[in-house]
Amino acid sequence: MGFSLQNKHSTRFYALARAVLALLGLVAALSSMLVTQSVAEVGAVVALCSVAVLAGHAWLMPILTIAQLVMVALLMPMAVFQTPPDPMAQFSIYLALGCALPSAVLFHQTFPQLLTLLTGRTLRLSTQQTVRLTAAASTVLSIVLPIVLA
Repeated sequence: MGFSLQNKHSTRFYALARAVLALLGLVAALSSMLVTQSVAEVGAVVALCSVAVLAGHAWLMPILTIAQLVMVALLMPMAVFQTPPDPMAQFSIYLALGCALPSAVLFHQTFPQLLTLLTGRTLRLSTQQTVRLTAAASTVLSIVLPIVLA
């Protein structure tokens, strides 16, 4: 599983990209521990997935991406609508958001792998089908997550 790899150069590139995203996830998880309990619980999942990805388990990238999407959905209202009285809490919110956003932006690359994890078989999707499915999943997540997490 993992990313589709063409040659050894792309293998190194994707391994480096996974490592950078996992390290950013680890920083986001550690900085989210200072915010609220619900964000800290999601941060624990992000930390666990990040350490596993750093250990070489690339199949956890979709789960890491979903956990960071949930983290962004929890942190965004705090960053936009609320001003924490403590400057350290405000800094940790912005740091966690900044570190979680790159993985959330790459959701379109990890979504087909998530479908493979859920269905148990490799799906042969065209680029257009992948874009449509990712857009539909992103729309559903953006509608459902604020309702569920509120």
